Amino acid sequence: MKNGLLKEGQILYFGKNGDHQAYIMADGQIRYGEYSGSIHKVGREIMKAPCNGWMAWYYIDKDTGNREPLDLLRKKLRNEMDLASRIKKCMDGEEL
Repeated sequence: MKNGLLKEGQILYFGKNGDHQAYIMADGQIRYGEYSGSIHKVGREIMKAPCNGWMAWYYIDKDTGNREPLDLLRKKLRNEMDLASRIKKCMDGEEL
């Protein structure tokens, strides 16, 4: 949420076509019915098994209207952070 990719109150969907919905709380955790916690913890409660929340939870992409896995946002953020780090190194005169 700190980077603005997700917002408080935004709905997440469990599975590409799933009916389970959770919302993002102010602290960045999610709530699904009586369950709240990380995307992994809440997914585990739904599945009654271990869950990789990055792959299990989906958001609606504002540009395409499609459901996309949270993992896509994580990859975008990592790429942006890597690029920023490379730019800083160049500005500091370091070799890449």
